[in-house]
Amino acid sequence: MYSGLRAISRIASIAMLVSCVVLIGGCGRPPAKALKAGPDSPDSLIVRGASHEENRDYENALSDYTKAITIDPKNAKAYFNRGNVYHSMKKESEAIDDYDKAIELNPNDGLYYHNRGNAFLAVGDWDKAIADFDKAVIIDPNDAGAYANRALAYGQRGQSDQAIDDCNRAVKLDPNRTEAYYERSRALFSLKRYEEAIDDLNRMIKVYPRNAFLFYRRGISNYMILEKSFSGPGREAYSSALKGVISDLSTAIEIDPSYADAYCYRGFVYEAVGDIDSAISDYSKVIEIEGGYPNIYYYRARAYDRKGYCDKSISDLDIAIKSDPGNPAAYYCRGREYGRKFEYDKAILDFDKAIEIDSGSGISYYGRACCYYYKGDYEKGLQDIRKAESFGYKVDPELARKFELLSGKNEIINK
Repeated sequence: MYSGLRAISRIASIAMLVSCVVLIGGCGRPPAKALKAGPDSPDSLIVRGASHEENRDYENALSDYTKAITIDPKNAKAYFNRGNVYHSMKKESEAIDDYDKAIELNPNDGLYYHNRGNAFLAVGDWDKAIADFDKAVIIDPNDAGAYANRALAYGQRGQSDQAIDDCNRAVKLDPNRTEAYYERSRALFSLKRYEEAIDDLNRMIKVYPRNAFLFYRRGISNYMILEKSFSGPGREAYSSALKGVISDLSTAIEIDPSYADAYCYRGFVYEAVGDIDSAISDYSKVIEIEGGYPNIYYYRARAYDRKGYCDKSISDLDIAIKSDPGNPAAYYCRGREYGRKFEYDKAILDFDKAIEIDSGSGISYYGRACCYYYKGDYEKGLQDIRKAESFGYKVDPELARKFELLSGKNEIINK
């Protein structure tokens, strides 16, 4: 419907759902071995560090694990646990270094590869993440989390089918693996399998009823289904069905009042049902939240156009063109607004620019032809009419006939 909408997947939402498996040295009462070895033995330090880690006292946890490593430089568990702490602190480079050392010392523990894969996920290195999850599931084929997290990496790499396969494996091993349902919904959405995506989103909403992104994604999924279902007749039923989409987007906004994406998409839906004032209100809210939101001034300009507010539309289009001078649609729309204000020379300049950027824009040729018509330059107008038709734009045969009759004459015949 509209070009330029930024990607609707949020890495922050993904990160919230990805589980990082953490192997700690012990919880509660220390093992007998640690007690016998004394409070400053590597095992005792690992147990104490794990307790600090569990309480999110990361500085003391790091201190204990580092002491354990100093005493026993070949203690793989100490490196692994310290890597987990660094990962929790979002210090991924340090985490990866420690996981590397843990794997060097003990290459047969699948969990070590699993957690290093999570660190690679955090820095967006999808290939290395997948390679580590590959090793994790070879060592432990029942590691549901590794399959789910590998699915995330596949999804980010655009390999939706592989992502779905891994999610299916994850939920078969662990039906409560929520991030697998989430990632599968994303992959299904990317493949336009919206009904199946909604099934997974419904399951997720039951678990996370206050997650704005889930309602947002379900609303968009339903919107896509409706766009496909009502491509022709039945627009009244279409408008009625869109109320459910508006409801989901409104819920997302109620949960997160600063959710710019949800306001923007709800603006689209309001336009689709003819509620232009509400659409303008939502686009204005997006600008209030995030003034640099891609194409938002263009969207609001289109809504102003539908209300007949030429000056407001031009003002927004000026901003849209300044922020994205390569958008031919913005020049076309501003040219149309100037035409409505009878400023044909300005309109022609904008149509020229739209055609320069997109030489196959039939509608821009048509708009320029209309300006030439009202300026009395019928020859140029006829040339543009023919160009518009050659690019598939349907021109009223009666108007085309007028250009043919008037070509080369200095008089205007009323339409």
